[in-house]
This record gives sequence, structure tokens and C-alpha cells, in this order.
Amino acid sequence: MNIVKAKKDANLLKPFFADGDGSIDSWRRWEVFDRCSYGLPVKKPANLELIRRCTGRDPAKLHAEGYPTTLAIVGRRSGKSKEAAAMAFYEACLSGKEKLLSRGEIGMVPVISPTKLQSQIVKSYIRAIFESTPMLQNEVVEE
Repeated sequence: MNIVKAKKDANLLKPFFADGDGSIDSWRRWEVFDRCSYGLPVKKPANLELIRRCTGRDPAKLHAEGYPTTLAIVGRRSGKSKEAAAMAFYEACLSGKEKLLSRGEIGMVPVISPTKLQSQIVKSYIRAIFESTPMLQNEVVEE
């Protein structure tokens, strides 16, 4: 499962991102960011134009395998902490990268923030992801 499908899944990230009406439409721009970051297809003309406008790049020339590092220069209250929490959740639980771990190795997904307060905010969002759907509520054994 990719991150975009996880965000649209009612048992995973959708309850965390849903607006009052249950929609996640207000997160469309972050979906385009996810598609670019993870090398997922972008087909809608409006999304292709968004990529051109925000990056100055030709969407057809983006790496098909995605990027190991991304940088989002966005303003206050843009949702970047929620996006960071969702990406951390996805990497830890759904990306399949646990297959790369050696026997006995403990996987870690560091989320690095400029301040302790910002890190606490992202951590509380990660906690909220697990609390927002019954399927995930019993998955956390220890924090």
C-alpha cells in the first residue's frame, strides 16, 4: 500500500486527515507532494500544473522512483507537522522497509524538528493517528 492509498483508507490515515464532513480534499496539495516524493503517478492536469508552479520543473522529468530526501518550503499552518507525522507513520508501519532489517535489528524512523516543542507536536500527531481508528488503537504496546 502506498502513502496516498493509506491517506484515503478509512482504517488508516483518513480519519486523521478528514475535515468535519469526512472529506480529505483540503489535503490535495500534500497528496501531490506525496506522489512526487514517493514516485507515484501524477495524472490530473491540475496536479501537473501545481508541480510546475511549485517546483519550476517539468512533471514528466520527475524521478519515477521518488526521492530519498524532500524539502517543502511552506508557510505557517500549512499542515507540515501533520504531513511529517503521516510520513513517519507510513515509513514505520506500511512502507515494507522492515524487510531490509537484519534479524534482531530495531527499525527507527527519526522525525527531526528545530525545537523540542515542534517535536512534541509531531509526536502528538503520530499518537493521534493511532488513536483515530479502531484498527490501530490496540497496535501501540509501549510509548
